[in-house]
Amino acid sequence: MNRKYNEQLLKFYNDNRQNTHLFGTGDHWRPPLFCPDFRRGGILYIGINPSTGGIKDAIAAIGGGRKRPLYDGDADKLAEAQNNLYDRYAFFKKRKKHADDCFNQDACNIAHLDIYPFRLSKGTGQASAVDLFKKISIDGFHESCERLFSTAIKAHKPKFVWLANFGAWNQLNERGVFPGIKFEEKGCLDRDLKITAWIMKIKKYNVETKLIVSKQLSGRPYYSVRPDQWKKAHDAIRDWAKQAD
Repeated sequence: MNRKYNEQLLKFYNDNRQNTHLFGTGDHWRPPLFCPDFRRGGILYIGINPSTGGIKDAIAAIGGGRKRPLYDGDADKLAEAQNNLYDRYAFFKKRKKHADDCFNQDACNIAHLDIYPFRLSKGTGQASAVDLFKKISIDGFHESCERLFSTAIKAHKPKFVWLANFGAWNQLNERGVFPGIKFEEKGCLDRDLKITAWIMKIKKYNVETKLIVSKQLSGRPYYSVRPDQWKKAHDAIRDWAKQAD
């Protein structure tokens, strides 16, 4: 289901693999975010760019070696490694708990997608990452990112997109960066946790999907909010997600 996205990303990678800002060099090679297959109809979480941490261990776990792996350029194998990484990280387990609680563990699957599917040097902060991506000297760079982003959303057909990273929300809204992505506000679902509902449209690629923005979830531990607050918020999200468009 994600083959079209991975093929587009592989072409971009092959065309630009000498760009060391995006892909590193030698033993410090950084593979882009090839996505494992999405199961349709779940929750699609959005971030800014994938973490460098753990990816080489995940590649090594499927036999690719810890240095520049045997699977360099093999989108299927690198997607398999990414799937292993999702299974390992508590960050993604927290996202799964939110999905289960929203839908009462009603077989709700989750997936993760980044606006920029490129890893940066370890320790690069979010603000520095955004600044670096703005300066990438590749013609049509942001247009390529927008096309990849749209292709993945169309493959997933999510119940809704969940922007739990406020930096990603700011980046999508910054004037002139992704001019083809538009938002229509639909109201506030929870004032205490600052959760708002939107419709996201990318007309050029025929994308229209429900979107939730939750400022309080950006890096905040699950346990730092009272269970009754989460229940109220999850009930509101579930009810909105089930409404007809």
